[in-house]
Amino acid sequence: MHGIVALFARFPWIAGLFSLVAVVVFGWLGWGAWQDYRQLGDAPRRIDFAAALATASVQPQWVEIAPSGWECTRALQTHGWTDILLTSTADAGFIVATYNHEVDCAEVAHRPVSGVLDQMSAKKAARLRKAGLALPLTAPGATGPALCTYCGSGNSRLGVLVCAIFVLICVPLYPLSRYLRGRLG
Repeated sequence: MHGIVALFARFPWIAGLFSLVAVVVFGWLGWGAWQDYRQLGDAPRRIDFAAALATASVQPQWVEIAPSGWECTRALQTHGWTDILLTSTADAGFIVATYNHEVDCAEVAHRPVSGVLDQMSAKKAARLRKAGLALPLTAPGATGPALCTYCGSGNSRLGVLVCAIFVLICVPLYPLSRYLRGRLG
Protein backbone atom coordinates (compact mmCIF):
# COMPACT_ATOMS: atom_id res chain seq x y z
CA MET A 1 0.00 0.00 0.00
CA HIS A 2 1.12 3.47 -0.81
CA GLY A 3 0.19 7.01 -0.11
CA ILE A 4 -2.70 8.08 2.00
CA VAL A 5 -4.12 4.57 2.45
CA ALA A 6 -0.84 3.42 4.04
CA LEU A 7 -0.78 6.52 6.23
CA PHE A 8 -4.36 5.93 7.42
CA ALA A 9 -3.64 2.21 8.02
CA ARG A 10 -0.52 3.00 10.05
CA PHE A 11 -2.05 5.91 11.99
CA PRO A 12 -5.84 5.47 12.32
CA TRP A 13 -6.10 8.61 14.46
CA ILE A 14 -5.07 10.67 11.39
CA ALA A 15 -7.89 9.03 9.42
CA GLY A 16 -10.26 9.77 12.31
CA LEU A 17 -9.22 13.41 12.48
CA PHE A 18 -9.42 13.80 8.71
CA SER A 19 -12.83 12.13 8.69
CA LEU A 20 -14.14 14.32 11.50
CA VAL A 21 -12.97 17.54 9.85
CA ALA A 22 -14.32 16.49 6.44
CA VAL A 23 -17.71 15.47 7.87
CA VAL A 24 -18.03 18.77 9.75
CA VAL A 25 -17.01 20.88 6.73
CA PHE A 26 -19.13 19.01 4.17
CA GLY A 27 -22.01 18.74 6.62
CA TRP A 28 -21.93 22.49 7.20
CA LEU A 29 -21.70 23.24 3.46
CA GLY A 30 -24.50 20.77 2.72
CA TRP A 31 -26.71 22.32 5.39
CA GLY A 32 -26.15 25.76 3.88
CA ALA A 33 -26.99 24.42 0.41
CA TRP A 34 -30.15 22.81 1.82
CA GLN A 35 -31.20 26.12 3.40
CA ASP A 36 -30.61 27.90 0.07
CA TYR A 37 -32.61 25.25 -1.78
CA ARG A 38 -35.54 25.63 0.60
CA GLN A 39 -35.38 29.43 0.37
CA LEU A 40 -35.19 29.54 -3.43
CA GLY A 41 -38.10 27.17 -4.04
CA ASP A 42 -38.88 24.98 -7.03
CA ALA A 43 -39.37 27.70 -9.65
CA PRO A 44 -38.26 31.29 -10.08
CA ARG A 45 -40.69 33.99 -8.99
CA ARG A 46 -41.84 36.06 -11.99
CA ILE A 47 -41.45 39.78 -11.44
CA ASP A 48 -41.03 42.91 -13.53
CA PHE A 49 -38.00 45.21 -13.61
CA ALA A 50 -39.39 47.67 -11.04
CA ALA A 51 -40.13 44.85 -8.55
CA ALA A 52 -36.63 43.46 -9.11
CA LEU A 53 -35.10 46.82 -8.24
CA ALA A 54 -37.23 47.03 -5.09
CA THR A 55 -36.49 43.52 -3.81
CA ALA A 56 -32.79 43.19 -4.69
CA SER A 57 -31.56 44.40 -1.31
CA VAL A 58 -33.96 42.34 0.85
CA GLN A 59 -32.46 38.85 0.49
CA PRO A 60 -31.24 36.65 -2.37
CA GLN A 61 -34.20 35.49 -4.45
CA TRP A 62 -34.58 33.24 -7.47
CA VAL A 63 -36.47 35.36 -9.98
CA GLU A 64 -37.43 35.59 -13.61
CA ILE A 65 -37.52 39.21 -14.73
CA ALA A 66 -39.95 39.94 -17.55
CA PRO A 67 -38.48 41.82 -20.51
CA SER A 68 -39.35 45.48 -20.48
CA GLY A 69 -37.30 46.95 -23.27
CA TRP A 70 -33.79 46.44 -21.91
CA GLU A 71 -31.29 49.01 -22.94
CA CYS A 72 -28.54 46.50 -23.40
CA THR A 73 -25.89 48.96 -24.50
CA ARG A 74 -23.11 48.08 -22.10
CA ALA A 75 -21.65 44.61 -21.78
CA LEU A 76 -18.30 43.27 -20.64
CA GLN A 77 -16.88 39.94 -21.76
CA THR A 78 -13.88 38.58 -19.87
CA HIS A 79 -12.47 35.05 -19.88
CA GLY A 80 -15.69 33.53 -21.23
CA TRP A 81 -17.93 35.38 -18.75
CA THR A 82 -20.35 38.15 -19.68
CA ASP A 83 -21.64 40.96 -17.49
CA ILE A 84 -24.50 42.93 -19.02
CA LEU A 85 -25.82 46.18 -17.64
CA LEU A 86 -29.61 45.96 -17.93
CA THR A 87 -31.54 49.19 -17.69
CA SER A 88 -35.18 49.82 -18.46
CA THR A 89 -36.67 52.64 -20.48
CA ALA A 90 -39.60 52.80 -18.05
CA ASP A 91 -37.82 52.49 -14.69
CA ALA A 92 -34.83 54.29 -13.25
CA GLY A 93 -32.18 51.89 -12.07
CA PHE A 94 -30.06 49.05 -13.36
CA ILE A 95 -29.28 45.38 -12.82
CA VAL A 96 -25.98 43.72 -13.73
CA ALA A 97 -26.71 40.26 -15.16
CA THR A 98 -23.76 37.86 -15.05
CA TYR A 99 -23.55 34.90 -17.43
CA ASN A 100 -20.99 32.11 -17.15
CA HIS A 101 -20.60 32.08 -20.94
CA GLU A 102 -20.33 34.61 -23.72
CA VAL A 103 -23.70 36.02 -24.70
CA ASP A 104 -24.78 38.74 -27.10
CA CYS A 105 -26.70 41.60 -25.55
CA ALA A 106 -29.25 41.52 -28.39
CA GLU A 107 -30.14 37.92 -27.45
CA VAL A 108 -31.10 39.00 -23.94
CA ALA A 109 -32.97 42.17 -24.85
CA HIS A 110 -36.30 40.58 -25.77
CA ARG A 111 -36.64 37.61 -23.43
CA PRO A 112 -36.97 37.12 -19.69
CA VAL A 113 -33.79 36.66 -17.67
CA SER A 114 -33.72 34.40 -14.65
CA GLY A 115 -31.29 33.78 -11.84
CA VAL A 116 -30.58 34.68 -8.25
CA LEU A 117 -31.07 38.38 -7.59
CA ASP A 118 -29.01 39.92 -4.81
CA GLN A 119 -27.12 43.08 -3.95
CA MET A 120 -23.80 43.30 -5.78
CA SER A 121 -20.71 43.13 -3.63
CA ALA A 122 -18.45 46.17 -3.48
CA LYS A 123 -15.60 43.97 -4.74
CA LYS A 124 -17.55 42.98 -7.86
CA ALA A 125 -18.62 46.59 -8.52
CA ALA A 126 -14.98 47.70 -8.28
CA ARG A 127 -13.87 44.86 -10.59
CA LEU A 128 -16.51 45.81 -13.19
CA ARG A 129 -15.53 49.49 -13.03
CA LYS A 130 -11.85 48.63 -13.35
CA ALA A 131 -12.59 46.42 -16.38
CA GLY A 132 -14.42 49.28 -18.07
CA LEU A 133 -18.12 48.68 -17.38
CA ALA A 134 -19.41 52.08 -16.30
CA LEU A 135 -22.02 51.55 -13.60
CA PRO A 136 -24.51 54.39 -13.14
CA LEU A 137 -23.73 54.91 -9.46
CA THR A 138 -23.32 58.20 -7.66
CA ALA A 139 -21.15 57.25 -4.69
CA PRO A 140 -17.69 55.72 -5.30
CA GLY A 141 -18.30 52.66 -3.07
CA ALA A 142 -21.96 52.20 -4.01
CA THR A 143 -23.27 48.98 -5.51
CA GLY A 144 -26.47 47.94 -7.19
CA PRO A 145 -28.50 44.82 -7.86
CA ALA A 146 -26.82 41.81 -9.45
CA LEU A 147 -28.45 38.84 -11.18
CA CYS A 148 -26.51 35.58 -11.26
CA THR A 149 -28.06 33.94 -14.32
CA TYR A 150 -26.31 30.60 -13.77
CA CYS A 151 -27.52 30.33 -10.17
CA GLY A 152 -30.76 28.82 -8.92
CA SER A 153 -32.17 25.94 -6.94
CA GLY A 154 -30.39 23.45 -9.23
CA ASN A 155 -27.04 24.63 -7.87
CA SER A 156 -28.25 24.25 -4.30
CA ARG A 157 -29.68 20.79 -5.00
CA LEU A 158 -26.36 19.74 -6.54
CA GLY A 159 -24.51 21.15 -3.51
CA VAL A 160 -26.67 19.09 -1.15
CA LEU A 161 -26.04 15.94 -3.20
CA VAL A 162 -22.26 16.43 -3.50
CA CYS A 163 -21.86 17.23 0.21
CA ALA A 164 -23.96 14.23 1.22
CA ILE A 165 -21.80 11.95 -0.94
CA PHE A 166 -18.60 13.30 0.62
CA VAL A 167 -20.03 12.86 4.13
CA LEU A 168 -20.96 9.25 3.31
CA ILE A 169 -17.46 8.61 1.96
CA CYS A 170 -15.71 10.20 4.96
CA VAL A 171 -17.74 8.64 7.79
CA PRO A 172 -16.32 5.10 7.41
CA LEU A 173 -12.68 6.21 7.03
CA TYR A 174 -11.77 5.73 10.68
CA PRO A 175 -13.31 2.24 11.06
CA LEU A 176 -11.78 1.23 7.73
CA SER A 177 -8.32 2.44 8.81
CA ARG A 178 -8.64 0.48 12.09
CA TYR A 179 -9.58 -2.62 10.09
CA LEU A 180 -6.59 -2.18 7.75
CA ARG A 181 -4.25 -1.66 10.67
CA GLY A 182 -5.45 -4.89 12.33
CA ARG A 183 -5.22 -6.79 9.09
CA LEU A 184 -1.71 -5.57 8.28
CA GLY A 185 -0.55 -6.17 11.75
